[in-house]
Amino acid sequence: MKGSLHTPSMSQTKAKLSSDEVFHLLSSPRRRFVLYYLHTEQRTVDLSEVVAEVAAWENDKQVEELTEKERKRMYVSLYQTHIPKLAAAGLIEYDTDEQVVAPTGRISQVAPYFEKEATGPDWYLFYFVGAMLNISILTTGTLGPQWAQPLGNVVFPLTLGLLVLIATAHFIYVWQQKNKTVGLVDEAKG
Repeated sequence: MKGSLHTPSMSQTKAKLSSDEVFHLLSSPRRRFVLYYLHTEQRTVDLSEVVAEVAAWENDKQVEELTEKERKRMYVSLYQTHIPKLAAAGLIEYDTDEQVVAPTGRISQVAPYFEKEATGPDWYLFYFVGAMLNISILTTGTLGPQWAQPLGNVVFPLTLGLLVLIATAHFIYVWQQKNKTVGLVDEAKG
């Protein structure tokens, strides 16, 4: 890109951003969406296209429904603030003459933040199924036919044990997830 406001050097595109830099750059929803859009497109894009996509996302409209005022407001914000910040960080290249932006290789450092958050298993479903099993066995054992009562005395403790096993697995899973996030805090202190 020839008339670039900022074209990151080769070493800058390879250098790892610190957690503080990443969090600062992603603190603005507009910058997050610009990065997300460029990361998914993986091509050089006209600034006007980025402006339209971000404005449509922010206003919860289709691009065709945007007013001129909404586009202009977004253009000024991206042009004056957000695009220069992302270019200075080496995440994008911005050609001021051509009015185009392109992702750099460094954008992959923030890409994990665009992925759908992995929430893990739906623990409530495990608890619900375990509780329903216990209720049905308890009900069958007490109110059901005579032959089912001894069965309830045997199976009820087993399903109760299943609930304890699910709760233990849930505890271990949550504990491991908390330990993963502590690493980010430790990195910021160091």
